[in-house]
Amino acid sequence: IMASAVFWGSFLLNLFLHTRGFTEVQQLSDSCYKPMKDHRPSFIKTYPRPHEYVNVSDLPASWDWRNIDGRNYVSVTRNQHIPQYCGSCWAHGLHQHRINIKRKGAWPSAYLSVQNVTDCGGAGSCYGGDHMGVYTYNNYQARNLKCDSFNQCGTCSFFGSCSIIKNHTVWKVGDYRDVSGRDRMKAEIYKNGPIRQDGTEYWIVKNSWGEFWVESGWARIVTSAYKGGKGNWYNLAIEHYCAYGDPIFT
Repeated sequence: IMASAVFWGSFLLNLFLHTRGFTEVQQLSDSCYKPMKDHRPSFIKTYPRPHEYVNVSDLPASWDWRNIDGRNYVSVTRNQHIPQYCGSCWAHGLHQHRINIKRKGAWPSAYLSVQNVTDCGGAGSCYGGDHMGVYTYNNYQARNLKCDSFNQCGTCSFFGSCSIIKNHTVWKVGDYRDVSGRDRMKAEIYKNGPIRQDGTEYWIVKNSWGEFWVESGWARIVTSAYKGGKGNWYNLAIEHYCAYGDPIFT
C-alpha cells in the first residue's frame, strides 16, 4: 500500500517528467522547463510557510488531493500535444488545484488559460519556460497593453472563427517561491499536501500529455527516500526544482 500526494499547482513536478520524456538520455537542454538565466524572480513571502513550522511526523501517512473524503480537488487533465505540440509544461504546471482547494472543491473547477501565459507572460514559449516567471506575471497589471485582448483571453471555434472573450475570471497569486527537499515539500503540499507510506514512498505527479499517458495522465515517481536515501538518482531530481504559489481570494 503506497501513500500518495497530488501537487501540481504548488509543486511543478510535472515539469520534470518532461525533462527526459520517455528516455533516460534526453538532455535537460531539450526540456520544456528552462529556468530564466537573467533577472529571475525571487519570491514574495508575507507569512510563515508550512515547511517552516509543520512537524513532518505530524503529517498523515498518505495524502491524495484527488480523493479527500470522496471529493476530488484537482482539475481536468490537459494535453500540450494538441492541436500541435507546444513545450509549455512550465505554463501547465500552475496552481489550479490550489484554487480548487481554497474554494473547498466548489464547482466549477478552476481552468486557467495556458495560452494566455505563453502569449503574454514573458516567461517562456512553446520551446520552454520558467514557472517562477508565471507567478510574477500572474499579478501583472497590463496598463501598457503590451498584450492584446485576444491573446489575453480569446477563443476559436471548430470552424476557425475566433473572437475575444470580454468577461473572464482573472486569478492572482500572493506568496510564491522555489522550495526544495522532501520534508519541506510535504509540509507545503499538505498544509496549503505526500507524504509517507508503508512500502515504497512516492509522489503522484500530474503530467500534461493527456489521459492516454501512463495512469490516465498521472504517474508515480519515487521520493528521495528510495533505496536508503538515494532516490534523487532515480527521480530526475524533482525535489530540487519545485515551487509553491498561493491563490488570492478577494
